[in-house]
Amino acid sequence: MTISSIQKLKPPFQAGIIDIGAHSVRLEVFQIDKQGNEETLERLSQNLNLGYDVFRRGEISSKNMNLLCVILKEFAQKLDEYGVSYYRAVATSAVREAFNRDILINRVLVSTGLNVEILEPSEETRILFTLMRQQVSKAVPDFHKMNALAFAIGSGSMLIMFSENGKLMFGESAALGTVRFFDEFGRYELNPDKIIDLIDSFDLKTRFPESCTKGEKPLALIGLGASVRALIGIKRKITEMEVIRLEPSELHEIMDRIYDLTPEELVHKYHIPDVLALSIKPCGHILSYFLRNLNCSSLIFPGISTRSALINDMARTGRDPFEEDLVSVAHNIGLKYNYEAEHAECVTAISLKIFDKLQKSYGLSNRSRLLLQVAGLLHDIGRFVDTRKHHKHSYYLISNAQIPGLTDREQNLVAVISRYHRKALPRTSHLEYTSLNSEDKVKVCKLAGILRVADALDRAHQDKFKNVKIEISGNRMLLKIPVYEDLSIESVYLKKKGDLFRDVFGLKIRLEEELHRL
Repeated sequence: MTISSIQKLKPPFQAGIIDIGAHSVRLEVFQIDKQGNEETLERLSQNLNLGYDVFRRGEISSKNMNLLCVILKEFAQKLDEYGVSYYRAVATSAVREAFNRDILINRVLVSTGLNVEILEPSEETRILFTLMRQQVSKAVPDFHKMNALAFAIGSGSMLIMFSENGKLMFGESAALGTVRFFDEFGRYELNPDKIIDLIDSFDLKTRFPESCTKGEKPLALIGLGASVRALIGIKRKITEMEVIRLEPSELHEIMDRIYDLTPEELVHKYHIPDVLALSIKPCGHILSYFLRNLNCSSLIFPGISTRSALINDMARTGRDPFEEDLVSVAHNIGLKYNYEAEHAECVTAISLKIFDKLQKSYGLSNRSRLLLQVAGLLHDIGRFVDTRKHHKHSYYLISNAQIPGLTDREQNLVAVISRYHRKALPRTSHLEYTSLNSEDKVKVCKLAGILRVADALDRAHQDKFKNVKIEISGNRMLLKIPVYEDLSIESVYLKKKGDLFRDVFGLKIRLEEELHRL
C-alpha cells in the first residue's frame, strides 16, 4: 500500500477513509472516477469505547490500544485487498485529548503500518463547513443570503460554526459531546437539567454575534453528526447526501416521543445502534437549548458525516474554496479585538503585492501567501491588550485563537510572523523562534520581512501605497507611487524595519514618486 499525494493520482482510483472516533472505528473504501465523483465500495464499523478511557482518566488503556490495533490491522488488510492508492486514517476527540496519544499512534504504525493523524478541530471545521455549504446551497437556494449557526454534535465534542451570507465568520470547538456526558457522569445521574447546566457552564451564548439572539434577520439552525441524524430519523430518515428542513415544532414532537424512553427502549422501538441510543436524547436537549435561546426560524439537517467530508476533500480539484472563509474568520477575529481595519487591509494588500513580485524568483508557495495574508490582517490585534509590546500580545492572541482552516503548525507560524512585524528580529534567545524547524524558520524570516516593509509603508495610516507599483531591478526593489506624496515618515521607518527583508532577499528597497507630466 502506498501513501501518495492524491493530487498526483489520475482517476479512476480507489481510496479509503478510516475514522477513529470516541466510541467506534469506521472504514470506508471508495472509488473516484474521471469526473471526480465518488462511489462507495465497502463500509465497515467496529464499536470501541475509547471515550470511556479518555473522558474519565485522560488516557487510553493498554487493553483498548490492543483492540484498536486488531481492528486497524483488519482494515489495513481490506485496503490492500482493494489496492487503494491513497488513504487517510484520522482520529477525533477521544484520541485527540488523550495524553498518551503519541504512544497510541506509534503502536498503530508498528502493528499495522497505518499512519494515523489527529484531525484537529480547525481541520474538521474546514472540511465539514465546505461540504455542508455545498449541500445546503443546493437544497436551500437562498442559503447565501442567510445567517446560520451550525452544530456538528459528536459523541466527544461539538463544533460550532456561524456564517453570514454563506461565508464562515467563526468556528469553535467545545467539549460538549453527547456520550461524553454519560462517560463523565454516569448513565443514571444524567438528566435534562444537568445537560442544560453543563451547556450554560461553557457560556456559549456570549460568543455568538448579537444577531443570533435578536435582530431582524432570522437565524437558521443547522444540525450535523450521527446522533443528529439518528434523532431526526425517528421522524424521517436522512440519506447521506440529503438535506431536510423541519419546523421547530417538529423537533419538539420528536423530543416528546423519546422523553420517557430508556436507551434500551430506543434500541428496541426505533432499531437504533446502542451507542446512538445513548446519544440522541442529549443531542436533542442540546438542539432544544439553542432553539430556545437563539433567534431561530428554521432547522436544517444535512446527512453529511466527517467521513463524507473527508472524501469530498479528497475528490476536490483546484483551489480550496475555504480560503475565502479563512480570510473572513481572520477579519472577524480582528473585529473582536477592535483592530484598525483600514490599516490591516492596507498592510495586507502591500504585503501581497510584494509577495507576488517575489514569488517565482524566491520559490514562495501559494500556502505561504495565505499565511502572510492572515498575519497581515491580525498583526496589530495585540493593541487590544496594550500598545506597548503589542507585537508580543498579538503573538499570544493569535496562538490561542481558534482559526479554522489553519493547522496547528500554520497557526503558530502566523503568530510568530506577526510577532516579528516590529522591534527585534528573530534571535536564538526567542523560544517561539528557536522551537521552529529549519524550514519554518526560513519561512518566518521571509514572510515577516515582507510584513515589516508593508507595515513601515503604512506607518502614517494614510494608505499612500494603495496604488504602489513594484519593480525588481538587479539587487534593488523599486516601490513607485503614481502621485506625489511626502514619504519622509515612511523612509525613516523603512530604514528601521527593512533590515530583515534585505538580509533574507538580498534586495535594497528604494522609494520613488512616479510623476505624470502632461
